Amino acid sequence: MNKNQQTEKIELYVNELVLYGFPRSERHRIGEAVRKELLRQLTEQGIPQALTQQSRVARLNAGSIQAVQGVKPENIGMQVAQAVYGRVAGGQQPAYGNRTSGSGHNKQ
Repeated sequence: MNKNQQTEKIELYVNELVLYGFPRSERHRIGEAVRKELLRQLTEQGIPQALTQQSRVARLNAGSIQAVQGVKPENIGMQVAQAVYGRVAGGQQPAYGNRTSGSGHNKQ
């Protein structure tokens, strides 16, 4: 980044990440992988325009991911983060409201 480029800054918070079919014991590893991958995506590819236009996202459905038996929690988290980033960056508008979604908490 050169000196003339402005750095955009956002605060991202996930109130609840709902995943079905994964062991409860893996929730923290999955959540941490989501956080790391979202940070990587945002750093390398930038903040999607949909997130710069609105200050709060009430809910975002990132769709489904496919995981095979025995896949590592870190790989699941990466897939989840890529689905979230892809949904927002691909022009799929999240629902805006009073709550903020982003990265952190897991519910299983």
